[in-house]
Amino acid sequence: MRGMQRVAKHWGAEAVDQAQLVAVVRAALPLWRLPQQSAVELLHISENATFRIRHQHKHTDTQSILRLHRPGYHSKPRIQSELAWLAVLGREAVLPVPRVVPSEAGDAIQTIGDYYGVMFDFISGSQPPISQPSPALFHKLGVLAARLHQHSQTWQPPADFTRPHWDGEGIFGARRKVGHWGDWRDAPNLSQANRRLLEKVETKLRARLAAYGKRGDNWGLIHADMRLANLLVENGDVDSMRVIDFDDCGFGWFMYDFAASVSFMEDSPAMPTLKQAWLGGYQSMLRLGKNDIAMLDSFILLRRMLLLAWLGGHPRADISPSRAEDFASITAQLGQHYLQD
Repeated sequence: MRGMQRVAKHWGAEAVDQAQLVAVVRAALPLWRLPQQSAVELLHISENATFRIRHQHKHTDTQSILRLHRPGYHSKPRIQSELAWLAVLGREAVLPVPRVVPSEAGDAIQTIGDYYGVMFDFISGSQPPISQPSPALFHKLGVLAARLHQHSQTWQPPADFTRPHWDGEGIFGARRKVGHWGDWRDAPNLSQANRRLLEKVETKLRARLAAYGKRGDNWGLIHADMRLANLLVENGDVDSMRVIDFDDCGFGWFMYDFAASVSFMEDSPAMPTLKQAWLGGYQSMLRLGKNDIAMLDSFILLRRMLLLAWLGGHPRADISPSRAEDFASITAQLGQHYLQD
């Protein structure tokens, strides 16, 4: 565990004490028939707080993952919808995904003080390093994305299914309301010149997205955050890849899932190779039109600007300190190239 230093809550302006969060989790463990003396380790805190729970069951060491949802980010019906889709994906073997562990009472979601809590089976493996993304990994990721999108085109969600929409309004905002992750103009180190440039980029993106449209073959349920941090592989074997953290799943353009997969490395020299590898894997399962492929650069920049908004609202996030300093200026450079296209 990281110790008892105070960490950014990201669920409000105030910070929250790790010890307090751990105490909340420990008190809730009996809901899942887990002993309160279980080892509780905070793995990550962002939109949610994620904990690894270690305990013994019949003299065997067992692990589980508990997710505490940020108050106000997702309603209970939204979380129920995520879990409903996750259950279908697992049951129909669309993707290898985490399995929800219900409480002793049989509930998938528990109310724990101010939080909603969901327990998942532990999945072994490690996150692929963002510093060394391989074409083989992106080929496999393209295959999994295509399988997900094929299912999205055929599955009929229940009538009460509700998830966010990752379109122009959901990302940039509309009618004086900001997008789901805030306003990109609040990003750290964003100069006035770069703000003016990115205003032009937003205008062009909105126009291209409107022209691209939303159809059954390009729009539907997507993971929406299929970046390397949300993948697990065993000993570098890409065939063992599992996709985790469907907390941001929602309705969006299928090609947006590629843009999410290259988050925080959009300016990498490896981008053309990774793009071709992903497309090769994807099109081995599901064919794309020329217009779909041509839109990839627009979705990359759309995602990049969404990350600008996210960084603005999460100044102490685990992933931001090493990249936030020049993230805005590099985004502007990418935007300049985009405007010239």
